[in-house]
Amino acid sequence: MTQDTSNAAAETPDKEPSPPRPRARRWVLALAVVGVLVCLVVAAWLARGKIAQMRVDALAAEIRGRGEPLDWKDFAEPPVPADQNAAPLYEKAAKGFLKEGPGLSSEQVDQIERPIHDLVMNRQFRRSHRAEVKKVLDLSRESLALLREGHARPGVDWGLDFSRPATEGRFPEIWRSIDLSRAAALAALEAHDAGDDEEAVQRLAEAMALGRAIGRFPGGFSIQYRMACQQAVISAIEQILPTLRIGKPPFASPQQARDLMAELLDTDSMQSQRVRGQMADRCVAFEIVHRLGKGENPIHAEMKKAWLRPEVLSSECLQILRVFAVNIDVAKEKTYPAAMAKREQCPDNFEALREEGGLSDRHPILWLLHSGFDMMEGVHLPSSFGVFARSRMAGTALAMRLYEVERGKGPATLEDLVAGGILARVPEDPFSGAGGKIQYKADPQQPRLYSVGEDGRDDGGKFTLDDKGGAHDAPDLVYFLNGNRPQAKPATRP
Repeated sequence: MTQDTSNAAAETPDKEPSPPRPRARRWVLALAVVGVLVCLVVAAWLARGKIAQMRVDALAAEIRGRGEPLDWKDFAEPPVPADQNAAPLYEKAAKGFLKEGPGLSSEQVDQIERPIHDLVMNRQFRRSHRAEVKKVLDLSRESLALLREGHARPGVDWGLDFSRPATEGRFPEIWRSIDLSRAAALAALEAHDAGDDEEAVQRLAEAMALGRAIGRFPGGFSIQYRMACQQAVISAIEQILPTLRIGKPPFASPQQARDLMAELLDTDSMQSQRVRGQMADRCVAFEIVHRLGKGENPIHAEMKKAWLRPEVLSSECLQILRVFAVNIDVAKEKTYPAAMAKREQCPDNFEALREEGGLSDRHPILWLLHSGFDMMEGVHLPSSFGVFARSRMAGTALAMRLYEVERGKGPATLEDLVAGGILARVPEDPFSGAGGKIQYKADPQQPRLYSVGEDGRDDGGKFTLDDKGGAHDAPDLVYFLNGNRPQAKPATRP
């Protein structure tokens, strides 16, 4: 029985395999299509990265071909002999200014530091806070002595090591330099009130020198520091100008006044430092992206995110170079309208992207870097050109005072300063796009110089008062010549 069953099984023919089901074929086809699409996407990303890298190389070669720096070492300058180098003295002065210690707590530093700006900018506030003035000057005596010593030295070398990556270098501790310049301006105001204008002008010259030295540091932040230092000097001159005594000691010497005047009128040096700062920031950003491409993490933990693939890095590097190209062109413009016109050429409108929060999605590295570098040069354009205009007006005001001292009466027009040999030409108004000049309004009550301001419209030196009675630089940007700028009522305490 068993044998018959086995034979029967052996004689049974094999069944043919059933054909694949239609559903299985569709899955196979779908997987194949997906695989092809993935390959195409990967190929596209790789191609995009390759193309971006080729463009980066071409743009970098173009930048270097124009003689512009793209490596940190390109900013190295000849060393300055130690006995001629003011930088160490300025750094020591800034580090020691209002330094916390056994006799000065952080709370006390904060209480002293807070009113310094108003003590310089607001005459009424200074007169009603004499204890605070004395405290600031007492605590700044040593730093101001170092400032004077540094002013006597002709060179500036911050001691940077340009052989190392920029993100690993030593940066000078100068963050208190703005308040130090204000302390110098405050000392100048006090010297003037005491009848020593030789000392007053000397203090202002020292504050200017500090700002100029900081502006030599390669970085976009340095020009902002210089402008803040200079603004303190500009405000002090506005207050002391009508009664500034020029002659023999203790009066300021004519040469002192002329030197300070020339320094204030030389806004080209500020502009060139502004361009250099943008170029330095471009070098640092370029270096950071290259180091990321090597697997290093030079500045930020977020840089370890998975989206930092080579193709992303190349694309971001290209965008960084393009943005800085526009920023540098903007910084080179000598008038506000021309700078704003250049600003509109910025690729992808990065300023709007940053405000809308889209920068992190479309340009992740720029998003991470923008807190360290001011990618949006347009953000500071009105304030930068405002300092240019005020500096030129302060220099012109000093020229008017020199004219008055020499001739016994003030000039009828600013052209008289040129005819009298005090100015080579009437300074240009940086807010005017049509070659306009700084203008003089001979108002008997409130004589003033003025710039047309951000809107570019000449309103005849018109200004408005804020709700506290202070002069507001709108619609025109004004500089008062009678030492009596309308000011907000001083607070009862700092």
